[in-house]
Amino acid sequence: KLYLNIETKHSKDSPKTLRQYRFFIEEGSLNEAEPGSILALHDPDLAHQLSKVLRLQAGDQVTLLDNSGRACHCIIESL
Repeated sequence: KLYLNIETKHSKDSPKTLRQYRFFIEEGSLNEAEPGSILALHDPDLAHQLSKVLRLQAGDQVTLLDNSGRACHCIIESL
């Protein structure tokens, strides 16, 4: 499982990164997403991409899009 903390926007205090990672997830997955909530994704391919290929860790930021016009800026809680 992949756990992500939903943010409203990137704050000035957020660590600056050279890359902004954006991922499309299953349509409708962000319908219940609220700022401050935890989103659990059951996508082994995405978890593999984040942890093994990109070597992201807890605390890193990603943006999730679900093809419905919603984009959520998230902080990885755990992989």
